[in-house]
Amino acid sequence: MCGATAAAAAGAAAAQAAGQGCVLPAVDPAAAPIPVSEALPPPPVAPPPVAPLASEGFGISPLLLGLVAVAAAAGLYFLLHKKKTTSPA
Repeated sequence: MCGATAAAAAGAAAAQAAGQGCVLPAVDPAAAPIPVSEALPPPPVAPPPVAPLASEGFGISPLLLGLVAVAAAAGLYFLLHKKKTTSPA
């Protein structure tokens, strides 16, 4: 029985609202949204600059040195590797 009365009340409210058209809720003009510049936290402070190293080293990338070492190792392997040949006798 409660369901029938609730459905009737909802139907009556819908019929009453249908005659008024679209009604937007009232908004308090004093409750304007906060501007974005005030809503965001302050930007982070940049760290101090790093002092340059006393020695720059050789000025060669360690990756390049590794590549040269691998190429030299491969070249020595192929140069010194003796080919085993078996000939049918």
